[in-house]
Amino acid sequence: MIFQPKHSQTLLQGRLVSGGNGPAVIVDHAGTAFSLAEVAFAIPDDEDQAAKIRAAGFTISTPLSINLGPGSTRG
Repeated sequence: MIFQPKHSQTLLQGRLVSGGNGPAVIVDHAGTAFSLAEVAFAIPDDEDQAAKIRAAGFTISTPLSINLGPGSTRG
């Protein structure tokens, strides 16, 4: 996934880490953990990842098809 920390114009690559004893965080490739309050938005790699990010409480920015859900683009 790609995400943007709040108060930053830089996009970083990272992964969602579910907190065993605490809340989920997004960890960048340098190993820095970003909490929900520190992330402006995340751009998931796919629909499954989008669902996990959204369930953890993070704001996502995605293609329209992910926001609408499966089957919603059929005519």
